[in-house]
Amino acid sequence: MLWHVVSLDAAHLDEPARVKLEVAIDKLREIDDIHWFQWGRDVERPGTTAFVAVLVDLDALERYRVHPVHLELVQAIRESGATVHRLDLDHLPLPS
Repeated sequence: MLWHVVSLDAAHLDEPARVKLEVAIDKLREIDDIHWFQWGRDVERPGTTAFVAVLVDLDALERYRVHPVHLELVQAIRESGATVHRLDLDHLPLPS
């Protein structure tokens, strides 16, 4: 499995703007190629929101990248000005 891990530095956003961004993150659940998904706010860095999406392989990641729901999130992130850190970790097990 491939784990797509993304953290967003959203500390500069007011609460309504941050919630709007998190709603866009939560919509990723609609993407069929995602086998497991979770998001949340970091407890030690409260200005950071992160998510993990588990996909089957690199082909699924490529389909995810061009999916309209993902593209909407990319646009929302750009408009928010949040700094993005991304990792794609391959050959990991599906979370239990």
